[in-house]
Amino acid sequence: VKLEMRDLLGALQFVEVAQVTPQLGPTGSARLRGDALLVQADVLFTLLASNQKDQLACKRLLKEILEVLLAASEQFEAVAELNSLRRCHYLLARTFHQTGNTQCRDQHARSFRKLS
Repeated sequence: VKLEMRDLLGALQFVEVAQVTPQLGPTGSARLRGDALLVQADVLFTLLASNQKDQLACKRLLKEILEVLLAASEQFEAVAELNSLRRCHYLLARTFHQTGNTQCRDQHARSFRKLS
């Protein structure tokens, strides 16, 4: 919600709290970590969109986005959270396309199609 209202700082604070707050079971905590990582990726995508003219910043943001999305997909895969996992694979395919890595793009596009 905070990200939809363009409250980037609030969204990042949510991510911090979500990553620190202990959960009762491993399923809940893996899903929560995955959700927090997706929020972080959304914030990074927003920053990427606002920094299109700075090639170095774009390259660093794309690298960070890939790391965050790969970590999120691991969390969602661990608890079989298919809708969120499908979203991760879509975003990974899109981001790998932006970096020019067609092999990884195709791999995540296939995973996205399998889950759809």
